[in-house]
Amino acid sequence: MLEVDEGAVTRVVSNDFWNPYDFALSGDTLYVVDAARNSVERLLADGSGRTQLFAFARLSTSGQALTALSPTEFGDGQKYEFDAVPTGLAVHGSRLYVSLFGGFPFVAGSGRIVSLKQAGQTGSVRIEAIGMNAPVDVAFDAEGEMLVLEHGTFDQSDGWASGSGRLLGLDLVSGKRQVLLDGLTRPVDVLPFDKGAIVVSQLDGKLVFLKQAGPAQPHP
Repeated sequence: MLEVDEGAVTRVVSNDFWNPYDFALSGDTLYVVDAARNSVERLLADGSGRTQLFAFARLSTSGQALTALSPTEFGDGQKYEFDAVPTGLAVHGSRLYVSLFGGFPFVAGSGRIVSLKQAGQTGSVRIEAIGMNAPVDVAFDAEGEMLVLEHGTFDQSDGWASGSGRLLGLDLVSGKRQVLLDGLTRPVDVLPFDKGAIVVSQLDGKLVFLKQAGPAQPHP
């Protein structure tokens, strides 16, 4: 993790990570999701005092969900475990919200959004949303609505399906979700702007801007 100014890198905040995929700042505290450790790490903004706040257990899915991979190998009564792979992180209120991408074979609908208290007490983790297709980032807009960015669906032969990524809006109180933007190809990050504008970045080098009053406009 590096600190930079307008011209150059000024210092290394911390090099004690395996795969730091996303981070959030709350006061003088940094929270980092390490996608290789399957954990949330906490440290001070000056880089000191790093501790592991929470480590995610492996997720599981039914064998029925994997019959497309091997109809003879997986049965309805079987379970298949895979890494949680935390990718996105957002601070909202007193809680941290984390997107769990899910590891190979990236089963459709196996991703989820969870939250935990910033203090990290055991038992404070709760599931906020399930049935996600590889959620890669999570954020909150100015009205407090949760934004979840889905990377998309995966096929063993063709890889990540073009146009299968989506941006979802979720109401934490009602649980209602809606598709704000679809047709994305391998999106990786979402950032809300002022006045209802949202920008999504994709691995193909495009930024997609979404405004409440109009359609999304891709820009190279």
